[in-house]
Amino acid sequence: SNAIKFTPAGGLIDVKADRDSRGGLFISIKDNGPGIPPHEIEAAMSAFSRGSMATKKAIDGAGLGLPIVKGLMSVHGGTLELRSKAGEGTEAIVTFPPGRVLDGPRGEVLASPGISTESQRKLIAITG
Repeated sequence: SNAIKFTPAGGLIDVKADRDSRGGLFISIKDNGPGIPPHEIEAAMSAFSRGSMATKKAIDGAGLGLPIVKGLMSVHGGTLELRSKAGEGTEAIVTFPPGRVLDGPRGEVLASPGISTESQRKLIAITG
């Protein structure tokens, strides 16, 4: 949800997902918002840390989103990488290793047994 919170009206948010060269999966969310100063990137990955832009613009948040994503990716053997420049935007990239990726038709949602596709959509919307 950070891309939505920090990108100004009329800004752009680009979401991409694809397989990497090893067979893993990467998901990239890139915006053209205010970006994160380089010296704040490490702190942004720490629980309850809020960057200068969030404080300056009084943007709501507890400072838990990125640390939670980083922790979940670690559990899956994956990574979270932030690329950002102040004034130019931010790109968050999560990468799952090949062993955590299911094969399936491209462009289709794979439903888990006992879980409706609608439920999955709601979960994605909630977790943003």
